[in-house]
Amino acid sequence: SIIPSITITDLNGISSNSTYLDSAPYTGTPITDGSHILEVNATDMAGNLATTIVSFTVDTIAPVVTINPVITPTNVTTQTITGTFTDINIANVTVNGILATLGAGTYNALVNLTEGSNSINVIATDLANNIGTSSTNILLDTIAPITTDNSPVTWQIADFNVALTA
Repeated sequence: SIIPSITITDLNGISSNSTYLDSAPYTGTPITDGSHILEVNATDMAGNLATTIVSFTVDTIAPVVTINPVITPTNVTTQTITGTFTDINIANVTVNGILATLGAGTYNALVNLTEGSNSINVIATDLANNIGTSSTNILLDTIAPITTDNSPVTWQIADFNVALTA
């Protein structure tokens, strides 16, 4: 929540003023998250009226961002990372520093992997610069297993007889 700072000045003085938040008298209490309209009316000593109306949004909540399940381990060196976010005022989502493509509450980005463990870090930033994060790991294994022949160098063949009778 926030408390706006309202200043009213006039060279000859102010005789009256009124402030409204969302059409209700405003008394200086904290303003909660959401869209609001603030109206300030002031009358100077000569009877001149001035009105200022400001529309604004209070956003103190960080976006919630998730990563859809990834395939790990994998032998594919590039992966499309996908997931979701909850903030309707999203500014951007990055995956390992790569700007993601945004959809309606979704994102995707193609990342390159290196051999071994790869950290996948997703950062979602809304228009109020609130930040939400999510992380996972992907193991890239492109090295085939090594096989060895452990059979003896020489084979001993035993003598045996086969008798056939008719």
